[in-house]
Amino acid sequence: MIKIVRSDEAEACPELVKIRMDELERVRKELGRGVELTSALIGGKYGAAKQALYEMQHYKCCYCESIQDTHKWNTVEHYRPKTAVACNGKQESGYWWLAWTWDNLLFSCEICNHRKGASFPLTKESTRLMAEDAPPGDEEPLLLDPCNGAEDPREHIQFRPVADSWWPFPRNGSRYGFEMLKALQLFHPELGKVRAGLLSKWRRHAKALLPVIARVKDALRSESAEEIRCAWEAGVIPCLFTNQEFVALSIDIFDHAFDAEVRDRWGLKLEPLPCPLSR
Repeated sequence: MIKIVRSDEAEACPELVKIRMDELERVRKELGRGVELTSALIGGKYGAAKQALYEMQHYKCCYCESIQDTHKWNTVEHYRPKTAVACNGKQESGYWWLAWTWDNLLFSCEICNHRKGASFPLTKESTRLMAEDAPPGDEEPLLLDPCNGAEDPREHIQFRPVADSWWPFPRNGSRYGFEMLKALQLFHPELGKVRAGLLSKWRRHAKALLPVIARVKDALRSESAEEIRCAWEAGVIPCLFTNQEFVALSIDIFDHAFDAEVRDRWGLKLEPLPCPLSR
């Protein structure tokens, strides 16, 4: 996961405002009549935001960073689940009033959306929002929100080499990283069983970076600042733009190949970069 810069709703998806007003009024009335809170009650009009979210995220899943060729078969993800919540071993009602809220919506692949499901653990010190309260209130979610500008998912999740592939782990034992990977079923050792397809994609991506690493290492042996800069800019930098697939994985692979001391010596930056051109 990497940070996602959220677009302005008024520009990206202005139609969501009226949908939210109308749907909130409708659902409030139904709940007031004692109708059960279900996905059928919520409906699917929040799907109007799917294309805008798809473009905002450069056509990538907000969690696994896999590029999705189309949004058609993929989903609008609710960071705070809309109908039911699995929180610290308890099943509770979801954040239905946020079902059409732009800041609660993300674009995800169908598998990540399904795996995360109703999971939304909080710290023990948290107090859950009451119905229609604005987040975050006194909640401290343990799941990472890639659009939360105050936190960087990369500070909590790190890819490490395992056998012939790369697997994600909580960085420095981060509880937030652990809970996020657990919710998405991306945590070792379950990954190889339930997300084998994604693991294969990561393996192929890591293999594709080997020639880039070799070229930079050759340049480093030359001790030529110009050769090193050219090799880095030609091979590494293009992998760091946020519209590229698996940016977080690429960064950790390059970090493993070229430690901070080497990068600092030659002024080699290793961080996600704003997309220079829209896709």
